[in-house]
Amino acid sequence: MWRQRADAAIAERLRDACARHDPEAIARTLHSAVEVTVDDGASAGPPRHPVQGAGRAAAAIARMLQPGAEVAVASVNGNPGLTVRVDDRVVGVLTFTIRRRAIERLWFVVDPSKLATFNRS
Repeated sequence: MWRQRADAAIAERLRDACARHDPEAIARTLHSAVEVTVDDGASAGPPRHPVQGAGRAAAAIARMLQPGAEVAVASVNGNPGLTVRVDDRVVGVLTFTIRRRAIERLWFVVDPSKLATFNRS
């Protein structure tokens, strides 16, 4: 379970940075040795190689966010996270672990089959 107040503040900072598509602000929420994995469902195996380092990870996250997307703080499987919506449909979910006031591990799920539960009517 996440530490509600402290983790929520970091999640809110990441949400705001993502909403602005601001890689520098995104990087400030990340640990310098962060590891980001994108799960796009393109392969039957495990997700692709993770992106490492705050600068590279922040740039990758910013590139994946669609213009006009609505980003909101959410609890995802008991962990802090964000949902990314376009036209009222969830098109991405970010979940992460926080250590020492920085995000040290982040998963960005954009696989439509894994997002189906978020889009049930």
